[in-house]
Amino acid sequence: MQCNLIVFFLPNPSRWRPHLTASLLLLLLLLLLLLLSQMGHHAPKHVRSAALHAPAMKRMEDLPTELDWRTKGVVTPVKDQGHCGSCWAFSTTETLESHVAISTGLLFSLSPQQIASCTDNVNECGGVGGCMGGMPQVAFDSIANSQGGISQEFSYAYNSYYGEDYTCTDLAADSSTPTPVAEIDGYVQVDPNNQTAIMNALQVGPVSIVLDASTWSSYEGGVFDGCDPDAIELDHAVQLVGYGDSAEGKYWLVRNSWSPAWGEGGYIRLKRSDGDDAQCDTTMNGGRCKGEPLRAQACGTCGIYYSPSYPTGATLWDGEMPPPHP
Repeated sequence: MQCNLIVFFLPNPSRWRPHLTASLLLLLLLLLLLLLSQMGHHAPKHVRSAALHAPAMKRMEDLPTELDWRTKGVVTPVKDQGHCGSCWAFSTTETLESHVAISTGLLFSLSPQQIASCTDNVNECGGVGGCMGGMPQVAFDSIANSQGGISQEFSYAYNSYYGEDYTCTDLAADSSTPTPVAEIDGYVQVDPNNQTAIMNALQVGPVSIVLDASTWSSYEGGVFDGCDPDAIELDHAVQLVGYGDSAEGKYWLVRNSWSPAWGEGGYIRLKRSDGDDAQCDTTMNGGRCKGEPLRAQACGTCGIYYSPSYPTGATLWDGEMPPPHP
């Protein structure tokens, strides 16, 4: 979202008469408050600024040279979205699982079906929801606001494998419906197309990302650099779980949702180069919401830096049932 900036150009304060200074400042303050109160665009309630809610940004050279959150016991086994375009729900679920585990020490397998079925995507961000696509940010906001938490997968099973959408099972309907096990209070939208920002975000935990996977079908292993940098198509949401270096060069460690039989046990290593956030393409399918421009800059291998995000306030469910789903 772009916001209008209101800038006041004031005369040189040294020329103000002393007895007018306080009155003028008060008048300007009241005017500013009035204008802000009438502005029509407000940030969503639970969007957390990375600058305010993430650790202080460190320089690249001060960060660990490698990171793999799998080794810390906070990443569940690879899942399989099947024939449903619910990658966004899986990316969200996987990142929720990891952040809940980091916060509580308990690693749950959470429900992608709940996210696919119960997330209201009225603004059609990245798709119309369910098997027709969406964005992790919309799902994070829904979990924090309207859904009241997320259930385990065993109690809210994934049924959309063959591409069929299902209506939401209301978590507040009765005692036989799924009960949430964890909750969040919002999410951080990481500064897009910024390698330093995403490296710092990864120090907090795994990150949900949106990128181009149109050339991944034949991937079997190794450090991948097969996306066309001049034709990025943002068509997939996945989980970024780390980075490292190898004989083939530096890489990003990405968890996919195409089963563990694909790639390197369900993972792909994407080429990572210093300063590659300056290597960008203008894409026409930026995962934007209805009415917003589709043109967007996507930088890095396969557009990996385009739109990183992760949840905040991950904890165990507090026992408060959400309101009935509309």
